[in-house]
Formats: sequence, structure tokens, C-alpha cells
Amino acid sequence: MRMFLTGEGPTDCGREQFDRRTAQNIWQDGPVQIYIRKINPTIQIDTYGKHRLRDASSTRKTRRNQRSIRGLEGHGEKAFFVAQLATEMGYDIAAMYVDADKSSGSTQKDSVSCQKRYDLVKGQVLTGLQRGGAARPVAIVPMKMIECWILGDRNAFVDVFGMAPDQKLFRSPELLWGNEHDSNSDYPKNYLSRILEMCGVHSSQAIFVSIADASAIETLCKTCPISFADFAAQLSTYT
Repeated sequence: MRMFLTGEGPTDCGREQFDRRTAQNIWQDGPVQIYIRKINPTIQIDTYGKHRLRDASSTRKTRRNQRSIRGLEGHGEKAFFVAQLATEMGYDIAAMYVDADKSSGSTQKDSVSCQKRYDLVKGQVLTGLQRGGAARPVAIVPMKMIECWILGDRNAFVDVFGMAPDQKLFRSPELLWGNEHDSNSDYPKNYLSRILEMCGVHSSQAIFVSIADASAIETLCKTCPISFADFAAQLSTYT
């Protein structure tokens, strides 16, 4: 099965870089592709950056499409155009990654509120994908952002760095939240940065990929039950 995948940035779905050896642009995967292949190895992934999607979306805002996207909320409109493009290109699966972070109002630290926010954002993405014609839609929505999934398996840190901070620092990563501008807060990016500094490294696409590659899917489903377990369940249905 072929998947059309789009994300938000290099630390989630990777980025396109110029390869001097082949004199061509090639896609460098992020941790999301690693997780997908671990969950469902039969899926062949093609990733499309946001700039290409923005160009495609702007040319598709016809009068007919304007009627079709009426009523779509939040991420739904983008998802609609993602599904249209994926379907026209013959992909079996249309997948869209978005963070369920503060831009979506995800500032709560209790599981009930986080589940409610996750259901809202996931629903926006799935509704847009389905209305755009995707027969097999996948909404990839980390609660609250990709850093929370990266924090989901302490043993992966041991495998990659030969050590890891105390187990208690890895509890309930989906519930982390704090002031983005306070480096000592529980804001997921800041929280992960401090843990990585304990391991002697800094946050980067390559580090995230290494940790994702060493992570166990079963563990992530347990430590991130709101968003990762559901993500894995969606992918597992497509065989």
C-alpha cells in the first residue's frame, strides 16, 4: 500500500535536502515515518512538504471546492486538499500529521481534557480527509506534539545514549505542558531538551529519528494511550 504523507516540520515528518552525490533533492525522513514502518511494514511512504501542498491548495480553490470545504473547521480545510491530491495521484492512504498543541488550545494537563482536545483535532483532520475523497484516511495527531512521543520509551534513550535519566521523568508525556518561553517549564520541547542535555546531546531531527528507531511500539501505546495508541490502531487496520 502506498501512503501520501504530509507533516509540519523536520522534527516530525522530515525535510527535503539537496544531495550533492546525485545532484537531486531527496527526502530525509523524520520519526513519524519510522513509527509508521514499525507499526505496518507493508506501507510504502511518500512524503510531501508543506510548500508543495500550499501551491497545490491555492490552485484548487475553485468555486466547487469552496462549496465542498464549507463547514470544515480547524485543520479540516488543509486535510480536504491533501485527500484530493493523494486520491488523484493514486495513493491508497492519505495521512496528515498535525500537533495537538497550543494552537489548538491544548493547554490542559489532565487526561480527560487532553482526550477531549485530541478527539476534536483528530475529528477535524479525518472529516477533511474523508470529504476530500480519501478511502483510507489517517490522522496523525500527537498529544501534545512529537516530543511527547519521543519521550514515550525510556529504554530507547538507554539504547541510543547508553544511559537515561530517572524513570519518573518519562511518566505521562502526553500530559506535559508549560510556558513555552520558560526553559525550565514542562512545555514538551523544553522538557525534552533538558533530558537530552542530561544525555549529552541537543534536540535535532537526527536525534529524534534515532530515538524513534529504538522505541518499542507496545511501550509507546502504553505511555501515550490517548494519541499514539490510536495512531497505531488506525494504521493496523490497513493491511
